[in-house]
Amino acid sequence: MGRTAKVYVYSVVAAGGCLLAGALANWSSPDHALWAIYLLLSVVASVVKLRLPGMQGTYSLGFLLLLYGVAHFSLPETLVAACAGAVAGSLLNTTKRPSVVQALFNTANLTISASACFF
Repeated sequence: MGRTAKVYVYSVVAAGGCLLAGALANWSSPDHALWAIYLLLSVVASVVKLRLPGMQGTYSLGFLLLLYGVAHFSLPETLVAACAGAVAGSLLNTTKRPSVVQALFNTANLTISASACFF
């Protein structure tokens, strides 16, 4: 990986980490049981991957639950579920195990995308 790519990857990971840390600082969940069910479903849905005809790669069903979280939960709750889903989707049900940096990049990228939806 070239120097420019490394700078980009580490910048995305740093920005995602800052957004997650800022969101978690203000976390107050009114219904822990409902959120726990949402978290579990997000992880399970992220492991399910669809292969579309004529396209390389897979699509995860986790985006559906991410959209549900944006509509029904607060930013910290949605980000934790999205990060757990991203880690599960990166590490489970894959043909090739990703590096730590790839898993962190995937998680940070999803954190930035979900935060942008809230803002």
